[in-house]
This record gives sequence, C-alpha cells and structure tokens, in this order.
Amino acid sequence: MNFGGNSGVISGLESASTYLIQVAARFENGEMSNLSSPIIITMFDIRDSRLDVFHANLRGAFDYLWNEANMDFNSSGFGIVRDDTSADNPNRSNIAAVGFKLAALPTAVDQGFITWEEGYKRAYGTLRTFYNTVPHTNGFFKRFIRVDNGMPLPRVEVSVIDSALLFSGMVVASEFFGHGVTDFWNDIYDRVNWEWYRNSYTNRFYMGYYSPADFPDRPPHLTGFQGAWDMAAEQFVMYVLGAGSNTNPVNGNMFYDFMRHRADFRGFSYYRSWENALFHYQFSHAFIDFRNTFDREGVDWFVNSQQASMGNRAFAISNLEGSLTHGPNSWGISAGMTFEGYRGGMGAYPALHWDNPQVPYRNNGTIFPYAMISSIMLTPEYSIAAMNYQKNRHGDRVWGRYGFIESINLDQNYFSEPVFGLNKGIEFLSTANFLFGDIWRYFMQNENVQQGLRRMEVLQRWEWSNAAD
Repeated sequence: MNFGGNSGVISGLESASTYLIQVAARFENGEMSNLSSPIIITMFDIRDSRLDVFHANLRGAFDYLWNEANMDFNSSGFGIVRDDTSADNPNRSNIAAVGFKLAALPTAVDQGFITWEEGYKRAYGTLRTFYNTVPHTNGFFKRFIRVDNGMPLPRVEVSVIDSALLFSGMVVASEFFGHGVTDFWNDIYDRVNWEWYRNSYTNRFYMGYYSPADFPDRPPHLTGFQGAWDMAAEQFVMYVLGAGSNTNPVNGNMFYDFMRHRADFRGFSYYRSWENALFHYQFSHAFIDFRNTFDREGVDWFVNSQQASMGNRAFAISNLEGSLTHGPNSWGISAGMTFEGYRGGMGAYPALHWDNPQVPYRNNGTIFPYAMISSIMLTPEYSIAAMNYQKNRHGDRVWGRYGFIESINLDQNYFSEPVFGLNKGIEFLSTANFLFGDIWRYFMQNENVQQGLRRMEVLQRWEWSNAAD
C-alpha cells in the first residue's frame, strides 16, 4: 500500500472485519519514519443482511421526524417536531429534535424517502419559523416550545445545548439545500451572542439560563445563569459553533477548560461525563467528524467515544447489578423512559454518582435500543450484533411504527410504548453516518465549522504533522 500526497487506496480488505492500521513515511533518503498512532477501521458491505434491521429502523426513525411534526406551512409552528408520542405531551417539542430532523433531510432525499422539493420546503419553512416566530434571548432558544405556534412552554430555561443541536441541524440543511435555507441560517447564526452564555471567570458555558420572569417563585440566586458545562459530555458542538462565529465568537480555549476526568473499566479508558450516559458520547459525534483528529493535548475524541461505548457494553457484561437484562448484546445504558418514568441521570460505571454515597443510585437495569443503535458509528460490530439479537429474541415486542422502541427491562417485563424525537433523531443520524457519511460530510464542509475547529486547534493527523514540520 502506497500513498500519494495525503491520500491513498487500501485494497484487499474483507467485509465484516476490523483492522488496525498504522502508517509510516519513507523519506527521499530511504529512511522510514516512526509508525503513526493506530487507526481502527471496520469494513462492512451495506448490503450485508445483518444491516437490514438498520435500514428498516432508519426509515422508521425518519418517519417519526417527518410525521410527528407541524405540517401546516402557513402555521407559525411549521416544521416543529413533537418531543414524544405519549398522550401527555401532544404539543411539546424539544428544539434539539427539530435540529435532528433538519440534519436528516439530506439523507432522506438521497435515499428516496422524500423528494428534494419536499425536503427543501420543510427545511426552508422550519428555519423561517425559528427566525420569524420562535422567541429568542441573545439568539438562544428555550428548550421546550409549542408545536402549534412555536411559543415557549412555561417555566423553561434558555438552553445552550439544545440551541446548539438545533443550529447543527440547520448547518447540515443549509449546506445541502442552499438558497433561502442558507439565508435564514446565516441570519439566525449571526445574531447568536455566544459570549453572553460564557462564564468569563471559568471560561465555561453555563448549563442553563432561567429568566426571573419565567420563574417568579424562585429566589434570586436560583434564577439567571445556573450550573456549568464542566466535564466532557454531549456539548462539543457548542464549542465548534461558538468559536466559529463571525459576529460573537467565544475563544477556542473553552475546549480545554472543562474538567477531563478519566474513566477506567475492564481495560477501557476514556474521558467521561458525570453520569457516563451513552448518549453523551453520541450527540456531538453525529455532527463533528472527529475521526483521525487530535486536539492540542493529543486527545483523539473519536477513539475516546469508542472507548466509552465499549466500556458501556463491558459494564453490562459484568452485570454488577445482577440484572436479567444486561449482557453482551444488551447494553446501551443511558437516559430515557423507564418503568419508573423518565430517568435522565442513568449511566454506566464509573460515574461520579457511583463514587458519592450522598447521591442517589441511578441505574435501574433498563437498557435503551437507541443507545445501542447510535453507537454504530463508533463500534459497529457491537451495535450490529446487539440489534439483530434484540430483534430476533423479542420480535414485535421491541418493534413498532417507528422502528425500535424506547427501552427494555426484563426484570420488570417492561417494554416502553412512547418513543422520543431526540432518540429517533440520534438513531437516524448515527446510522446515516455509518452507512453513507452524509451528516458528517455536510456539517464538516461548512466554513464556520472549519473555522471553529481551527480556533479550537482540533486538526487532522496530517495537519498536525505539517504543523510540526
């Protein structure tokens, strides 16, 4: 195998096989450089029958994002996606799910689920809704809004993470459709004041902004900005879009000023989040193609999330809790609906709440198909094995109108009914990245995204090599 310039072709690789590749340079004098850091790649033929369940779920996930939305083009809430399918919240939307819908449109067009014209109308109308109708504070939106008219629900914070995930979907749609979609995106992006959401003392984003007008019963110290994004989690798109802004950017050093806590479990080592929920290692990766990149401290964040995914599975295999559910093909420990209601703080060991007896125990044995599915872009062999196992073992109990259900707990004989837009969205984006690379391609070609990554000093391997020279 030989490379010309910065690219080359490797032939003879077999499908359904994993390879560890290292590269060395041969200099003009014949001497060889040291081997590069290993690159792990897994080869799959997208026609492999084991991927049939992922193709079917891809369509089901898109059908949720497309159908569970306001389809009245003349409505002030056009394009807004329902938060979930439960009867309790028919008019509630999480804005991040809207972002996932927007990012799904290019793949849906390419795969023939919808026409280009249908996709353009939905993208254009959705961005029009957010530019003209949905209230914002310094460019940021509240986490939950009404599906029918785009107005915020009461007692809801202005959310930097949900806004950033919404914006990321807008980037993808803008790059694919162009025209009026791009015009709306530029106007929405330029008005975002990223500095407003930054704590200048810690150089970290606050967790949320709680307006005193929306929370009149709270004492003053519990309104305004609260909390902090102080560990690695799902927030990386915030740094990219914030640093890449042309109008109100934040500094790229923010990416190095959150705490980097190391997790080590059964041979897997990575920088972890507080709860160590699996979705923390998926949401930003659905947009940012971290493959074969390093930050200035030498961290490969794609490999980091691969390790987190394998660590999540290893925790399930260890079955420290004695759960009937956990096992080699039953993992995906994350946030979501359980037999005890929605649980947002669950994750795999090690997590900070495991180490602190003052914090309630947060794992009840439930696994989440969306979390296993969405790891396909990180650890495909494990996701493929798991989802074929789940479908073959449980059949229609784990399958519904929109593909896989939300959660499973065999100890409680629990198979959840409602599905969530966020989870269907991350299923779609992760699978589309694995099969086609669509979301990565469109997000990464955006000039502001590239500008943000440069300011964060997250570079491709060859860029670091050239910089060293």
